[in-house]
Amino acid sequence: MEIEKISNDTVKLRVGGQEVSLDTEGLDSLLRRLAHVRADLRPEVPVDLEKTTTIAQMDPAWRTFPSLHPGAPGVALNLRHSGYGWVGFVLPEGEALNLGRWLVGHVERTGRPPQAESAPESSVGEAE
Repeated sequence: MEIEKISNDTVKLRVGGQEVSLDTEGLDSLLRRLAHVRADLRPEVPVDLEKTTTIAQMDPAWRTFPSLHPGAPGVALNLRHSGYGWVGFVLPEGEALNLGRWLVGHVERTGRPPQAESAPESSVGEAE
């Protein structure tokens, strides 16, 4: 497979002699479809972070909401990656609490003050 950026909003994919051009919307759709298919393949994505490669996004925008639906308890956490788009997670309340405690503890242990202001009362925030 070959991928070529042909303009600021279009890429060309070549697979097995076939070519297709995708704009940003088409590429976003392809990424989502590939992620859905990958979720069903084996072996699954490694659970241990040490056994995989990550692509880190520096200072991502984020949004969080108390719950997506009354039947799905938890906290919705959405992180924006410049390549993958918005990736959403629903954390059980206990895990959201553990994550919050770890983040606060890490900042307190390092002695560095937070760079961004805390999220507004609406529980919707964005890292600056």
